[in-house]
Amino acid sequence: MPFVANVEEVCESLGVAYQCCSSKDARKPRKQYLMATGREIETKVLRCDAGRRQPIIHTAIPFMLEAPTFNFGGDIAPFSSSISIASVVASLDWPGANVYRTLLSSQPRNEVIITDLNSQLSELVHEFHQSTKKMPIRIIYFRNGVTEDQLRHTFEHEIDAIRMVCPGARITFVVVAQKSHEFLSKALDS
Repeated sequence: MPFVANVEEVCESLGVAYQCCSSKDARKPRKQYLMATGREIETKVLRCDAGRRQPIIHTAIPFMLEAPTFNFGGDIAPFSSSISIASVVASLDWPGANVYRTLLSSQPRNEVIITDLNSQLSELVHEFHQSTKKMPIRIIYFRNGVTEDQLRHTFEHEIDAIRMVCPGARITFVVVAQKSHEFLSKALDS
């Protein structure tokens, strides 16, 4: 089954809105492509209810409704021969997980951990707290772009950063491993 079909199947089974884009179209997007993609996202994320548009609150993932859950993801992408861009995106609302914010930082190209994760996470958790009036009890962290030999180092550093910002929160660390296409998941109790 092609990768996009896997993504669609998983997202639909969980009731999660998604939008896949080809890397070719995303690198040099045309206005028409962006408008069509925007309409598709809007259709999937918003629903009409008695003539009013409102965000979908996904109840297909019950454990997210049980306790304040902070979802966020991180990735590092090469930018130049000496610099990489680390990105962190997080949900700022709960229980819906419909409002997101992204923070970017530059770091040395050969660095495999997100070096500024602590300050980025502090800012995002602060916004989550302002929005929900609650601190996260559960954290789900999706990490992309980690090779098998980098996993332990990345895991130890980034989990420590999360624990410093949210001591006592239950952390689920999900990694999509590079090249092996394996999905690794580790749930931790702090």
